[in-house]
Order: sequence, then structure tokens, then C-alpha cells
Amino acid sequence: MPDIRYVMIPHSAAKVVDDWFVFGLRGTGSKSVVIDDVFVPSHRILGLADMMQGTAPGALLHESPLYRTSVWAIIPFTISSPANGIARGGLDAFIEDMKVREGSFDHSPLAKKPAIQLAVAEASAMIDAADLLYRRSFRETIDKIMAGEALSLEHRVRSRRDQGFSVMMAKKAADKLFTATAGRGLYDGNHVQRAYADLHALQGHIAAGWEMAAYSYGQVMLGGPPSDTFS
Repeated sequence: MPDIRYVMIPHSAAKVVDDWFVFGLRGTGSKSVVIDDVFVPSHRILGLADMMQGTAPGALLHESPLYRTSVWAIIPFTISSPANGIARGGLDAFIEDMKVREGSFDHSPLAKKPAIQLAVAEASAMIDAADLLYRRSFRETIDKIMAGEALSLEHRVRSRRDQGFSVMMAKKAADKLFTATAGRGLYDGNHVQRAYADLHALQGHIAAGWEMAAYSYGQVMLGGPPSDTFS
């Protein structure tokens, strides 16, 4: 593991580059920052190794066990947490649109079309399942930490599996709704299209993807070492 350090500097010492022109997650405002010839005192520097081992300075200042927990037990949850909310927002928008929308060819109510009804049922079931899976994993992890229990390797890789799978299910739900929205979904102002784009962008994050977490879970369950950096 490289010796990665995180630093804190005054906002005035950095230049924000307005370069966040992206397909999804536009609302995060994740612009680049340029820092040139700025001195950073040691008390504003934090090593990743200490964060991974739960030995960062906060571990000595705060009573909560959270401050003595590896950052990898918590951070991936925060990255994947928006997925279900994004998908559910897209579903709500889809339902409201279909309640009043008519077909462009015969002007029949789309709400009465079996394909639209099926899309609502399948997408909502995937979103609900993803939400339940995520909440179970998060609740069990926090309960163990607060009780002072060590997180076993099996628990950590299962949490990563749950995080990645919940994001993937939310994305698949948005994919289904986007397809059912048809041509109207192509417009930037369409809420279903935004959910579709945001979830594709979110799953592209290294901590929110499915494959890495899935392989690592399978490896550990079959007696091997984890391959996921965030386990």
C-alpha cells in the first residue's frame, strides 16, 4: 500500500478548476483543485495507514468506537448510500408521469399498458430489495462496532458484497424505467434520465462497483484471501 496522505488547507490557498462537465452525478460539483507551493503543517496531515488501522488522532480524542474503526468499514457505505434514493426518486417520477401520459400513436393511457405496469412492479421490487440489503448490512456493521466487536473478514467481505449488489440492483431498476420512458427519457430535464445517468456514474466508483466486491467475497468464502482493497 503506498504511503498516501490527506491534507487540510485553507480554501483561499487552493484554486478550484471548473471542469466538472459529466454524464452523471453533476450535482456533486466534484471539480479539480490546484495547489501550488503551499506549506502544510503536520497537524493538518493524516496518513491513510492510520485511518485504515483505526489509529488516527481522533481515536484518542473521542469516546465513540467509530473513531477506532478502520475507515474501510465505513467509507464504502457512504459511497453506495445514495443509490436507492436516486432510484426511488426516478421511480416516483416515472409513476407520476405514467398516470397522466398518453401513447403518442393511439393516445391511450400508458398507465393501462401491461408493459408499464410490469416496469413499475419490477423496478420497485428491485429498489425495495436493494434498500433492505443495504440497511441490514449497515445496521449490523454499526451495531458490532458500537458493541466493541471486531469485524471479521467474512463480515467485511459480505458488507462489500451487499454494498455493490444494492447499487447494481438500483441501477438495473433505473435502466428498466429509462427504457420504459422511451423517447421522452432522452431529455436532460427528465427525472428518470437523471436517475439513470447518476446510477451509471455511481456504479463506476471503485468503492461502489459490483465485480471487485463479488470476486473478493467468493474468494474468501472458498478459502482464499480477499482481493478487494476496501475489505
